[in-house]
Parts: sequence; C-alpha cells; structure tokens
Amino acid sequence: MAVDRADHHRKVLETAPGTEVTVDLQSKTMQCGSVIAPFAVDGCTRWRLLEGLDDIGLTLRHEADLTGAAPPSKRRGQPSSRRLCP
Repeated sequence: MAVDRADHHRKVLETAPGTEVTVDLQSKTMQCGSVIAPFAVDGCTRWRLLEGLDDIGLTLRHEADLTGAAPPSKRRGQPSSRRLCP
C-alpha cells in the first residue's frame, strides 16, 4: 500500500477510532473511509485466508493421504514433498 494512503488510513483511525475498515482479499484492497488502497499478499496466504485454513486445517485436507500412509519402515525410496497451496 502506498505510504500516502497508509498515512491517510492511520490519520482517519486516530481521529475517528470507530471508522469501519474493510479488507477485501478477493480484490486485494483495503477501504478506510472513502479511500480504497490496494495491498500485496502472497498467493498461498491469500488462498489459505479465503479458505479459512490454518496449519491444522491445511494438514487435514490431506487426511486420507496421511491415514493411508505406510509406516516409515515400509516406505520405499525418498519421501516426496507435496505442494500444499494450489
């Protein structure tokens, strides 16, 4: 978010603490008063927030893979890594 917009938001909230602030993850914008400002967020974090996933929720999305996994002594080859975010 540009510094001038961040300063605007800070000043609005200091002078009117009850001002509503809206964060829109879909459009990656934040509105404070009449000023709308874009903000940056990495794709994985954005997806996790939109899906309501914390670390446990993200792990549970792969529960079937985890419960069907062979014990370490029965695995063949090197463990594989899996991308957690789409």
